[in-house]
Amino acid sequence: MCCLAEGLAKLFLFVFNTVFFIIGVALVGIGAFVLVDDSYILSAFSYVPETVPVSSTDVQSILDGTSFLKSAAYILIAVGAFVLLIGFCGCCGACCKNRCMLGTYAFVVLLIFIIQVAGGAVAWVFRTKAETYLNDYLTSTITYTYNGEDFIGGQVIAVSTDTITLAWDTMQLQLGCCGVTNYTDYASAEAWTASGAYTYDSVAIAAVIPPSCCQVNDGSLYPVSVTEITPMTTWAGCMETGHTGANLGGCVTTVKEQLMNYSLWVMIAGIGLGTVELLGVVFACCLCKAYKKEDEDYA
Repeated sequence: MCCLAEGLAKLFLFVFNTVFFIIGVALVGIGAFVLVDDSYILSAFSYVPETVPVSSTDVQSILDGTSFLKSAAYILIAVGAFVLLIGFCGCCGACCKNRCMLGTYAFVVLLIFIIQVAGGAVAWVFRTKAETYLNDYLTSTITYTYNGEDFIGGQVIAVSTDTITLAWDTMQLQLGCCGVTNYTDYASAEAWTASGAYTYDSVAIAAVIPPSCCQVNDGSLYPVSVTEITPMTTWAGCMETGHTGANLGGCVTTVKEQLMNYSLWVMIAGIGLGTVELLGVVFACCLCKAYKKEDEDYA
C-alpha cells in the first residue's frame, strides 16, 4: 500500500472515529449527569401554562413510578460506551498500527451496516401491517378514550384532563386534520358525549365532530391560549355537519404527507451514512493488510 493511500486511509479513520469518540463521551456524560442529578431535567417542567393539565408534580410522579429517567440514563451510557469503544478502536488501530483493533472495528461497523440494511428491509416489507396496526390502535383511542374539550357558549374554554384526548385535540388543531381516517371515526366514540354536550347561543349542538376538527384562526394557540381560538366559519355549522368549515383529511394521511416532505433528506442521510460506514470497513481492512505485510517484511 503506497504511502499516500495509507495516509488518506489513516486520516479518514482518524477523523471519522474521532467524531464517534466525541459522541460516545457526550452520551456517557449526559447519562451520568442524569443519574447523579435529575433536578435539571425536571426544572424544564417547572412552568406549565394553567390551561395545560400537566404539572411538574405529575411529571415527577410518572418518572418516579416508572424509573423512566434512570432507564433512559442507563441506555444512554450503554450506547455511549459502545460508540466510544468503536471510535477508540478505529483511532488507535489506525494510529498505532494495531491490526487487532482495526479488525474488531471493521467487524463491528460491518455488523452495524448489515443490521441497518436488514432493519430497513424489514420495515419496508411490513410497512402495510405496521400502518394497519397503527390505524387500529389510534381508532381504539378515539372509540374508548377520547372525551373532548370543555366548550360553553360557542367557545372552547379548557382542554381535556385526559392525556390521549389532549394529544388528539392538539394534533387535529395544529396539523389541520380530523380523526384517523376522517370525521366519521367519531361516530363510534363511546367516551365522548357529543349530543347535548355543546351549546351555541344557548342552543344545543348535535355535534358529529369535536371543536378541534374545525378549521380555526390559529391552531398553534392550542393548548396554551385556548380561549383565543376562533373558527373560520361557525362552531355550530362545523360541528353539526362534519364538513362545513372542518378539516376533512384524516390525521394519519396528514402525518404521512408531512413525513414525505423529508423522505428525500432521510434517504440521502441514510445512503451517506452507509457509504461512510462501508468506506470505514474498506479502509480498516486495507490498513490491516498493509500492516500485516509490513510485519512479514520485518520478520
